[in-house]
Amino acid sequence: MASAKERLTIFENVIARVGMDGDVLGEYSKAMSSLNGLQTFQELNPPMTSNEPVSAPISGQPMQGVNPMSNMP
Repeated sequence: MASAKERLTIFENVIARVGMDGDVLGEYSKAMSSLNGLQTFQELNPPMTSNEPVSAPISGQPMQGVNPMSNMP
């Protein structure tokens, strides 16, 4: 759920976009729904992490354990 500061920021942005005479409550509800949907998606699909450290090969040295396709029988 969004914090009070995030909800205030969203409310201010809605008022800035539609004005006080516009459908503030409807637009605020849509924005909060979108935010909640995004947070749910992020919770259900956490970022993939690798257990292996990422390191670039040192230039000038051939990669060990990699055989080119042309050498295969």
